[in-house]
Amino acid sequence: NHSDMKGCWSSNLAVMGDQVAMLDKAGRRIVLYTLTGVLIKSIPCGVVRGRWASICVADEDCVVISFYETSTVAKIKISTGSTIWLHEGITGAQGVTCYKGQYVLVASEGLMTNITVLDLHSGNKLNILICCQCAMLLILLAALFS
Repeated sequence: NHSDMKGCWSSNLAVMGDQVAMLDKAGRRIVLYTLTGVLIKSIPCGVVRGRWASICVADEDCVVISFYETSTVAKIKISTGSTIWLHEGITGAQGVTCYKGQYVLVASEGLMTNITVLDLHSGNKLNILICCQCAMLLILLAALFS
């Protein structure tokens, strides 16, 4: 029974092997559970804040989290809660996913959906894709990463 699920928009969990990482935004923590829901540990993480966030797995010990309200994206080391990198300035950052072990794709919405492409290891911005439809997004991603 994870207490941070009410009244917030987010993709609030990421499966990491045999563990589930979830955000406790009110407590500013990343919480690890077993796949059956047993609490493993709760990691203090000062960068976690706001009500709207999305999380994805970066590698075996890191997650990437996007924060809508602060327009930031962060790569966090799960074992310590430390911030590897923080990228600021993605207005309205919503969904986040890691791709091919090299890229972070961050969706943000304005007049159109924007996909900001960051380097997974440094957090540096590589590109911005602006798209209107999911089909167009798939074509742009295929062209960019082929």
